[in-house]
Amino acid sequence: MNTTQMKYALEIAQTGSITAAAQNLFLSQPNLSKAIKELEEEIGIKIFVRSTKGVKPTREGEEFLANARVIYEQIVNFDSMYTSDKSNKTNLTFCGPRATYISLAFTDFLNTLHDRKQIFVNIRELGTKSTIEHVIGGEAHIGVVRYVDVSENYMMTILRERGLEYVPLLEFEPVLVMSEKHPLAVKEEICESDLEEYIELVHGDMQERTSGGRHLLRRNAQKRIYLYERGTQGDILSNVHTTYMWMSRIPENVRRAGGLVTRKCVDRKEVNRDVLIYRKGHIFSEDEKALIECIRQRIEGIK
Repeated sequence: MNTTQMKYALEIAQTGSITAAAQNLFLSQPNLSKAIKELEEEIGIKIFVRSTKGVKPTREGEEFLANARVIYEQIVNFDSMYTSDKSNKTNLTFCGPRATYISLAFTDFLNTLHDRKQIFVNIRELGTKSTIEHVIGGEAHIGVVRYVDVSENYMMTILRERGLEYVPLLEFEPVLVMSEKHPLAVKEEICESDLEEYIELVHGDMQERTSGGRHLLRRNAQKRIYLYERGTQGDILSNVHTTYMWMSRIPENVRRAGGLVTRKCVDRKEVNRDVLIYRKGHIFSEDEKALIECIRQRIEGIK
């Protein structure tokens, strides 16, 4: 038994719900349930039982939780006595896809740090494979990876084999983003055949393979420009009126500022998924929690 397991059990007891506790702890519900089951097997008692009103501790569970609460608080207090004050320090490294909602979430987060004495923040926009490697290697504390729904089983296998936990963030059907002056902008729905004579913009590292996995890109456009930094894409889409890009939905104010429109493609039905990843047993800092909350709020905004 360790402090992480105690923290999980105490959070469930406080919320009365595994679902709510998992969200607060930035865990998937199955992983939290598994962790509690392993704890119960280790200590030899049943801590919680499910009821129509949620999750309740058993009689033995109540005794365990009372003791665990005292011990956990003592450990936290002891740690704070011998750890330098972190309230004025921010140290965070994040990797993720080139997504507007994530970029805007970072601006929301950074605006909360103006009074910190020390700020060390690294933001890396990377493809799926690189993000996974950075999180595994400890070069990033947390990350977001994007994959196509048909790769779900493969991606989950990769994450489990590499000792990573994950929490779903966003599920979306890609839309076409183009200039409002693009010849196809007058159409509300577009077929893939309509795109043949136009130029597709893609991020170069989206072509990465994750240890034998499939490409995230599925179309074979005959005209394609590969980009490796996100700032360029807006300039090209706004000013080269024969270009387009597959993206998640973007906020209306961003779209209008760039003179852009979004259009559906009737031939393309796959779903993309963005999931938060982190190393197993990772304890989230308050700043990481704040960033993730900013990301979730931006997701709600684009929904």
